[in-house]
Amino acid sequence: MIYYLLNGTLILLLGLFWASESVLGKLLMERGAGVFDFPIILNFGTVIAMLAACTLKRKPRHKAEFSWESVAWMLCTALTLVFIPYWILYLSLRQMSPAETSLLTSLTPVFSMALGVALSQMKLQILSVISLGSGIVGAALLILPQLDSRAGGAPPFSYFMMLLVPLSYAASGYFLKAAFKAGVTYTQMLIVTNLISGCLFLTLNKGLPASMPLNSAGLILTGITFNIGAIALMMFISGRTTPFSLSFSNHATLVFSFVLTAIFFDVNFSGIMFASIVLVVLSSVLAQVKK
Repeated sequence: MIYYLLNGTLILLLGLFWASESVLGKLLMERGAGVFDFPIILNFGTVIAMLAACTLKRKPRHKAEFSWESVAWMLCTALTLVFIPYWILYLSLRQMSPAETSLLTSLTPVFSMALGVALSQMKLQILSVISLGSGIVGAALLILPQLDSRAGGAPPFSYFMMLLVPLSYAASGYFLKAAFKAGVTYTQMLIVTNLISGCLFLTLNKGLPASMPLNSAGLILTGITFNIGAIALMMFISGRTTPFSLSFSNHATLVFSFVLTAIFFDVNFSGIMFASIVLVVLSSVLAQVKK
């Protein structure tokens, strides 16, 4: 039981890291930063921090080795975990409400289960369905009240594109697991995934950030710390649990985003938010139980 609680807690902690990054990004945008400014600085800041950490190591335990297999898995992880979801989300937000995009993103465990069954990496069990249902209900309690009369008014293609976001997140769990099995280290994963994503965001931004406020160094450094912690924690969790279980961090991210928003942006807590937290925590723990 302690093992399940520990893994469930790590999943929730991962969700807290990702949610904290989102809140920091929102704070920076309110200070005048552009849409892609924070991801660019976050990605390249992480690369610089990890390269600096490598130079401080006097005697590394083993020499880092790259293989085409490990590079391929890291490339797939970078695209599916960071770049593709972020890119589609911001494109979709031009025509869809944040509540609609959050509702569709919360389907990540559903896609993870479908991929696991299709790839013969998991069996469909009643406990998995219960944990999935608990997480979906918990997420829906937060999202559905936010929908208004404009919901469903975007072009059908926009909803199809948004479905690629939870699919991409779900696939990233399996790519991460494959990278871990291929011997990719935490340092390699952090450097390669952030370098690839940073270069792609730099291309989308058509250059370096020009509007990042100079008085936000503390927020930026905190974001880099959370980014390093999140990816390192994902690597650690992927060795202890399944991609399906890991996908529940998406629900935790959603809940913590609402909680942190309530704290930093003067939004009141409610009984619905508390019930959502309970259901998401329950789903994260149940998803760890070995079938």
